[in-house]
Amino acid sequence: MTETLSAMLWFRADPAEDPAVRAALARLAEAIAPDAAARIGHRREEDRPYRTWMLDAGPVPVERFDALLYRIHKNIGSTGLAALMQGEPHLESFSWHPPEA
Repeated sequence: MTETLSAMLWFRADPAEDPAVRAALARLAEAIAPDAAARIGHRREEDRPYRTWMLDAGPVPVERFDALLYRIHKNIGSTGLAALMQGEPHLESFSWHPPEA
């Protein structure tokens, strides 16, 4: 059994900025593509003055996880995403295991 890890970045942004956030997240997904596949999305029907967005990157083998985190951190600013975030972003890691384990 090989353990894999995923990085999940989530943050809040102004819903009026949805097109810019989506574009910045797409640039971030492209920037980390050499290390991991990524998907982006947001909470559905959120009744708040902000939208919660997420980038889910991975899973990758444990030995490649630090490179993935580095690439995410490095590219948050260069993609324009940092300027669109309200408050601090949250980055969490999840360990994945095959169901048969």
